[in-house]
This record gives sequence, structure tokens and C-alpha cells, in this order.
Amino acid sequence: LLKMWRILDQDKSSIGDDGRLLVPLRSYSTYIRYQRNRYIESLATMGMKPREIQQKLNAQLCEQISIRHISRLITQD
Repeated sequence: LLKMWRILDQDKSSIGDDGRLLVPLRSYSTYIRYQRNRYIESLATMGMKPREIQQKLNAQLCEQISIRHISRLITQD
């Protein structure tokens, strides 16, 4: 923690007017969702169909995601 604090303190753009460190952090669940979505994209790149991806997510991550949602993630620009 102290090492990270020192690193953050060196970045003057993250220091507020009152001298406090302003470090924006996303929630952990947002990070997990981002990683899951990148995983879905990589499976699609490997040629897997949405149904196969859905089964893999259920087996490996215990996540229930609709095929429609998977298809939307795959076709996003």
C-alpha cells in the first residue's frame, strides 16, 4: 500500500486543490465484467458460436448470459 501511495503521489495530476489524492477506481464488479467481455470476444475470435460461448461461460465462470447478449458483445464496433 505504501509503495502504491508513493507512486500515486508522484503524479501531480491526481492531487486535488486541497492536497488530497484523487484516485478514480472502478468497482471490482465492473472490472470483472470487463474481463468477461474480453474473454467472450476472444472466444468469438477463435471461431466459437454464441451458444458454445454461453456453455463455456456457464461451465467455467458459472455465469448465465443470454445468447442475445453474447451476440451483441461480439458485434460491437
